[in-house]
Order: sequence, then C-alpha cells, then structure tokens
Amino acid sequence: MTHLLLEAAPHRYSDQLASPVPLPAPRHVKWAIDFMHAHIAEPITMADIAAAAKVSVRTLQQGFRQFRMTTPMAYLHELRLTAAHQDLMNSHEALSVADIALKWGFTHLGRFAADYRKRFGVLPSQAMRGAKS
Repeated sequence: MTHLLLEAAPHRYSDQLASPVPLPAPRHVKWAIDFMHAHIAEPITMADIAAAAKVSVRTLQQGFRQFRMTTPMAYLHELRLTAAHQDLMNSHEALSVADIALKWGFTHLGRFAADYRKRFGVLPSQAMRGAKS
C-alpha cells in the first residue's frame, strides 16, 4: 500500500524513485579505483591501470563509462585534483602552489590552475591564501 501511495502521489522524491537504481560496479572497476588510490601521485598510464584491474584497456574504459559515467583517466584526474585541493586548503608549510601541483602529478601549471578553477571555483593560489588567513 505504501509503495502504491509513493508512486501515485507526486512529491519531491518522485524523480529519484522513478530513476533506475545504479548497478554496483564490477570487480575490475573497483580494482582499478583501488590501484589509482594507491598510486595517485605516480605517473601511471591506462595500461598500468588495466593491468592492475586484470582486464584490457577497452574493457576498463567500458566499465568506467557504464558504472562511473566517466573515463578512467578523468576519474584519476579528479582524484588528483581533490588531493591537491586538500593540500592547498591545509597548507601550513612553506609549499608553493607549484610544489603541490607537481606532488600530485600536474606538470603543466597553467592547465592545473584552469582545471582547479573549473572544479572548485577559485584559483589554487586563492584557495591557498584563504586557507592561510
């Protein structure tokens, strides 16, 4: 009876109830994510991630597209941006933005700043200044 009532009467959760439940990610996607976390600051390639997940590069790409709605390298990029953000927000040391960017594998500082701003709404230097004040 409750189920029928929830489906029949419109409410603010109607859209969420109507959407399909996401499937759990397959084992190889979880293995790939675990590998990314373990080697987040290292220069890893798609081939490295696929080998760690014990699948082909193509299978890995398909799994990420289907279960994470992104690519493996975009997922790794997001992990690294988040890690850099945490470092910038908690930077009480004498590290520069460039030091933090390089620590997390960002070698092109202009691209890092643009990606960081797109993701967090401020430049890395602004985030660092805000954390220090």
